[in-house]
Amino acid sequence: MIAPTTGKYPGDFARLTPDKPAIISAATGQVVTYKELDQRSNQFARYLHQQGLRRGDHIAVLMENNLRYMELVWAAMRSGLHVTTINRYLTPGEVSYIVHDCGARALVSSHALRDIAQALTPLIERCPIRLMVDGQAPGWPSYEAAIAPFSTEPMEPQWLGQLMLYSSGTTGRPKGVLRKLTEALVTEGNPRGDALRAFGFDENTVYLSPAPMY
Repeated sequence: MIAPTTGKYPGDFARLTPDKPAIISAATGQVVTYKELDQRSNQFARYLHQQGLRRGDHIAVLMENNLRYMELVWAAMRSGLHVTTINRYLTPGEVSYIVHDCGARALVSSHALRDIAQALTPLIERCPIRLMVDGQAPGWPSYEAAIAPFSTEPMEPQWLGQLMLYSSGTTGRPKGVLRKLTEALVTEGNPRGDALRAFGFDENTVYLSPAPMY
């Protein structure tokens, strides 16, 4: 999922090559274009803002490899939020610990993981916003329906967000790495971009991701 070298961030890529695939599912052949990725992430970013989340707040994602995974992460990254992606194979108790420890105010899961999500419900009382992709379950409204009313245009300013990753917890509780947000806008581009180009990555590069997205 590499975009044209003439762009700095996915919003640029959506403008320059709107119909180009940003993500392709090898299993099904389904495609998410750069335009779709950009618009959906803008809608989720606006939804989170309407729910009261502001720069420096946290969200979490608990999903299998799903075509909508990246729009969730990108919405946080263009909103100045911290985002924690959680190992989908953890138990409800392990997941709830991470949700509370990172201070997530919103958690998005999927219908494929509905059994785990429902078991989480009484364990994450301090995380009031819970949404489900590809369906819904008791206590987990539809993600698609929640973001549908919101504009696909980006909010301004678009502060650069940050990932908050966790250790595997093999020697105790998982430990999160909380990095300070930078005084940067997401429109300024990814500082890793020059390094990728040094290795020959360009707009024709395709990245195969066989590993879990978390």
